[in-house]
Amino acid sequence: MWANGATLAVSGRSREDLMERPVVGILNTWSDINPCNLNLRDLAQEVRTGILEAGGVPFEAPLMSLSENIIKPTSFPFRNLLSMEAEECIRAYPFDAVVLLGGCDKTQPALLMGAASAGVPMIFLGSGPATPRAMAGASLGNATSVWRAVDELRSGKTPEGQFAALERNVMGAPGHCAEMGTASSMAVVCEALGVSLPGSSLIPAADSRRTQVALAVGRNSVRLAATGGPAELERRRAAWRPPAGTHVRGYRSLQRVVDSLSDGGDVQFRAVDQARQPERRRIDARRVVHDELRSQIAKARPQTETVA
Repeated sequence: MWANGATLAVSGRSREDLMERPVVGILNTWSDINPCNLNLRDLAQEVRTGILEAGGVPFEAPLMSLSENIIKPTSFPFRNLLSMEAEECIRAYPFDAVVLLGGCDKTQPALLMGAASAGVPMIFLGSGPATPRAMAGASLGNATSVWRAVDELRSGKTPEGQFAALERNVMGAPGHCAEMGTASSMAVVCEALGVSLPGSSLIPAADSRRTQVALAVGRNSVRLAATGGPAELERRRAAWRPPAGTHVRGYRSLQRVVDSLSDGGDVQFRAVDQARQPERRRIDARRVVHDELRSQIAKARPQTETVA
């Protein structure tokens, strides 16, 4: 602790800050080579503000960023590497709680796996879906539209000029892909598991509500850290670690949750309305807001006819 205090004095922190106030780590996967995570730098500042408002001490730690469309040869081994990086970062530094900032596909499960193994109270905040563009009368779902257009270009069905126009317009805003793909599905799973704030999973990246959520995430992370304590921390470690012999069938309910939260098309701006299905009562997980989520689900009703 003496070495910690001397080292962190450079950042303006006193020993009293570190001993008497919750220390919250902001694990950020921002990178300008990853458009899905491009807004995380701004969200991290809002999280930092929320932590300070609630009386905590924020420290930001950069982690590697996985851009699904760019990283080679595939993102899967890097997902595992990021998971190990997140776990060891949390273990290595004196964080009482952590905020996980991710967006692009494999970033989200990597952060969750690492934080779950480390056993420190956590809240996940995603970048949110990008704003979909429309072209030739059809909505573009980002990555799905790109792969389809590439196949049509190779087969000669799409002229190069038309493909060039799509290439310039399909990814028109920061945020993860706006179809119900891996990134959106993982964001919904995070909310269903209770590691994201209620109603936050699919708020678009460009929506001002995501900034409001980032502030709330910072404030809630301090509450989690302050109520932790040694006994509570040990209980959380046991609660988050999957039991021995857990089979994939034990997670089938998550598939039903995702199905109930989306009708499978573009996320667009109906996401928050969809994230309110009674099916989620079946998920018995530790939640960052405890019973508050149940009461919100009981009161909420879907506002789109396409959600069963």
